[in-house]
Amino acid sequence: VISSTRRCFCGKGMRTLPAGKRNDLRSWKFVSRHVPEISLSVSDMPLDGIARSALYWFHWNTLILSRYPEATVLQLETVTGPKLLEALNKVNANNTKLPETIKSSSFHTSPVQEKLKLPDVTWSQLWKEDEVLAQSILDLAQRFGYEQGRTMEELTNGA
Repeated sequence: VISSTRRCFCGKGMRTLPAGKRNDLRSWKFVSRHVPEISLSVSDMPLDGIARSALYWFHWNTLILSRYPEATVLQLETVTGPKLLEALNKVNANNTKLPETIKSSSFHTSPVQEKLKLPDVTWSQLWKEDEVLAQSILDLAQRFGYEQGRTMEELTNGA
């Protein structure tokens, strides 16, 4: 998410097109309205800056956890129908049969040319931007099941 919002906070991942530019601006306005920690801190940051997208990721996910501390976290990259049903049953949701696998979306992907221009953000880049924020993001990512058992030192030294 940090990499994709850096490219464009819009569906097709291209801030270079008028619709992408317009939707990117709308998305940042929405975030600024609903996440007070972001409204002042990112207004002067470049739209494609790592720090801006990192702050968004951290504060948005912190907001969600503050409102739903007992939430079950599912990784979209690995979710299956049974895992989703299990999570829905925990909240007594009215659900129906779901497929074993869920088709991945191709709509919210960054075009190749945008990925070449702004490649995926690395832990080392996050660390160089803001060590405290990078560590906070790692802690939260681990809460969500990513980078389990790894330290920032391992991640930034390519271990």
